[in-house]
Amino acid sequence: MTDYCTVADVGSLTGWTYDASSSPTTTEVGEIITDISAEMDSVLLAAEYTTIPVTAALDLALLERYAKIGAAYNAWLAGVDHDREPPNVTTWKEDYRAFLKRIADGKQRLPGQSPVSEAGGWSTVTLVRQDGYADNADDSEYT
Repeated sequence: MTDYCTVADVGSLTGWTYDASSSPTTTEVGEIITDISAEMDSVLLAAEYTTIPVTAALDLALLERYAKIGAAYNAWLAGVDHDREPPNVTTWKEDYRAFLKRIADGKQRLPGQSPVSEAGGWSTVTLVRQDGYADNADDSEYT
């Protein structure tokens, strides 16, 4: 499993410095990032992407952006009073959730790969026996 952003990435968005005594701690923010990355992977798998975790540079850049946003929102929830949510935190929540929904609904895709269904889906192969058995419509000899 790949984490799509770092604690420093989240800190750059929130403006907070995370350490062993902060709330949330560096370890807790790392766990939040892992959870967010796993959630993103599960949505991508459900949307029929096959290269998970993603490896293409453009895909990683896109997922880093939204992982940072999702983790920043969750770090806020983990360390601050839940009753007051400033506008930037609300925006993080809405942006992250909208991204997941666009991927799930097929309205946004990763730039470096296509979902299986968009790439043509699964193929159907019809096999025809060459010994003539398939042409035998009369099953009377088997009854």
